[in-house]
Amino acid sequence: MAIKFSGGFRAKGLLIGASTVCAALNFSACSGKSTDVTGTAGSSAAHSDAGDAGSPALAGSASDDAGAAGTGEGGGLTAGAGGTSGAATAGAGGAIASGGAIAAGGAVAAGGAVAAGGAGGAPSTAFSPSTLSGLVLWLDASLGVTADGSNKVSAWADGSSHHNDAAQVDATHRPSLVKETVNGHSSIHFDGDGSQAYLAAPDSGSLRWGTGDFTVHVVAGYSNAATQPTFGMLYGKFLGAAPYPGVVLWANYQLLTNAPVVGLAGQLNSDDGVIVYAVAGLNNGTFRDYSIRRVSGQVRVAVNNGTPSTFAQTAASDVSAIGSPTYIGSNPGTPKQCLIGDVAEVIAVSGALSDADDAQLHTYLMQKYAL
Repeated sequence: MAIKFSGGFRAKGLLIGASTVCAALNFSACSGKSTDVTGTAGSSAAHSDAGDAGSPALAGSASDDAGAAGTGEGGGLTAGAGGTSGAATAGAGGAIASGGAIAAGGAVAAGGAVAAGGAGGAPSTAFSPSTLSGLVLWLDASLGVTADGSNKVSAWADGSSHHNDAAQVDATHRPSLVKETVNGHSSIHFDGDGSQAYLAAPDSGSLRWGTGDFTVHVVAGYSNAATQPTFGMLYGKFLGAAPYPGVVLWANYQLLTNAPVVGLAGQLNSDDGVIVYAVAGLNNGTFRDYSIRRVSGQVRVAVNNGTPSTFAQTAASDVSAIGSPTYIGSNPGTPKQCLIGDVAEVIAVSGALSDADDAQLHTYLMQKYAL
């Protein structure tokens, strides 16, 4: 069930007042009209991979004889040291360089391997977020993490060209690096209000999105309790005074303590309210792809490949939050807004991103982490 509320929340005749909402959000004031349920939540079932990988080719030991090169229909092959002895032929449409391994229908550079596009599927090269022209933030827990001997993280390098590195200078609030957490990839662990751990990327022009389109994906697993007035911050860049303009993606958001509406939530300001992707059980620690987008004034919040919860803004709000950092894991100084869980990857795109490109980005994350 997709739910949108602002000053009040209405569902089946029940109106949740603004004071209750404000208390849950730790807001000092709220305004706006109540709004009915806005849609139907989609399935949060995991998206299956497109096909099984093929057998490695030319991955022999250094002692093997170099294989004689051959070509198949539309394909090319470069024989090199370490190749399997005897003649070898690339499959139709495939291409491979020395020492590499290739899955069905793909292409790969030397020594690398790429997941299949499906046995017998069309040839394709591996997708990378770096190909997205609007990429402004790319945090991958398997790359660019600075941690001490206790695996406490002090810095997380941005893989985009904008150098929006996240860091934590206070050792008491540092999260932990956990290696090979999900499908062989690492993650950053946040322990909730225990240490109120978080990482912050300083404000920059590339993270000020104004009234334009934007896309944020966060691969995470969390376990914030569903029966307590606490929720975790997966991503947040916002101003600290009402109506708190900016972009926030909440984990396990709740409206009421005794009868919680629990799910993923996206927020651009408290006047417009919070969009809740109301699916129970998301707090079981399972890694998922959580996302928030604004596309031509429509705000979309989604989990994995489920149908997004949506809300159309009458007038697009400015989400630049000038002067505010981008927080991962916690709203500093607010214990009830601390994430209990792990974040493996954060990707943010400024400006228009086509539905096709967003789907490709989503598929990349789903396959990478076997979600």
